[in-house]
Amino acid sequence: MGDQIDNSSYRFQVNVNESVYLCTTDPLINEQAELLKRRARDLYQVNMVLDNLPVMRFTEQNDVIIQWTGFPVGYNLGYNPIWSNEDYIINHLKFRVLVHQYQAQGDVVVTSEDGVAMVESDSKSGFQIVGFEVVPYSVRRDPESMSKLKMYDKADSVNCPLELEKSQAIRENERITFTYEVEYVKSNINWSSRWDAYLKMDGAKVHWFSIMNSMMVVFFPAGIVFVIFLRT
Repeated sequence: MGDQIDNSSYRFQVNVNESVYLCTTDPLINEQAELLKRRARDLYQVNMVLDNLPVMRFTEQNDVIIQWTGFPVGYNLGYNPIWSNEDYIINHLKFRVLVHQYQAQGDVVVTSEDGVAMVESDSKSGFQIVGFEVVPYSVRRDPESMSKLKMYDKADSVNCPLELEKSQAIRENERITFTYEVEYVKSNINWSSRWDAYLKMDGAKVHWFSIMNSMMVVFFPAGIVFVIFLRT
């Protein structure tokens, strides 16, 4: 089965930086909480695209910057005496959209009042999306006050909390608030080079098993047909 792309409720307005409230869920029942916990522990990922560009996130490990597409549904820190063995959901996203301003010039044929065709130069300017990045956070908000807001109302900008008590845990009867931020940043990346960051990603491996499987699917029936032709 192939991947299916659906429209989401996230709204982007060109060159408008904003922090937006999305929704607040009803209290989670036990089945919903357990399902979210399993998805977080099984490392389920959310993939988003904007203008056909997959969202990309970055992290730094051992002074090396690692980049990959998508972001996790949630996370679990594992058993440790310092923190509790709870699951946390990603409910706040900080999007960073890289845009390149262009200036296009061309000739346009116009007709005067006398019916004479004339060629005039026409210049157009606009913005092209050349990058799409995200920083996922888990932030605990007050569901009572947040639920009074309407979708796309302004919400307070937040940073990633350092204390686990300020992160949004997945629990039964818990209400989860979803918010996001959008920041537009001008970039010198040209439209023709916007895929370079994805082509340079680490971890790209050749799927030899898939290649061998495809070759077997092609050559095995071809061999059977060849043997049949030899016997006839």
